[in-house]
Amino acid sequence: MLVLWERGTLSVKELSQALRLDSGTLSPLLRRLEGAGLLTRERGAADERVIEATATEEGTRLRARVRDIPDRLLGAVDMPEDRAHEVIGDPRPDHPFRGDRHQRTPAPSPA
Repeated sequence: MLVLWERGTLSVKELSQALRLDSGTLSPLLRRLEGAGLLTRERGAADERVIEATATEEGTRLRARVRDIPDRLLGAVDMPEDRAHEVIGDPRPDHPFRGDRHQRTPAPSPA
């Protein structure tokens, strides 16, 4: 969903390349997301062989509900933020989905 939120409508091939997933892995995921009402898959207007995926209104609303997940994940690991960026690559400091790092709550220390 993140890729669709960032880039808008994409062909399944473009989505596959962006996620580095083969069609055998991606197709079931897209089917489940479509079944949940989060995206639609339609044949391309210019080329009916191309299937395009688009976030639905419900899929777009999901973005607001999950916006803080990257921050919560970073808060849950015992690692400096810059090192976490090295390890996972995203969310980059300039990433549009990253949230506000200044409000990150550190993970509780083990008892």
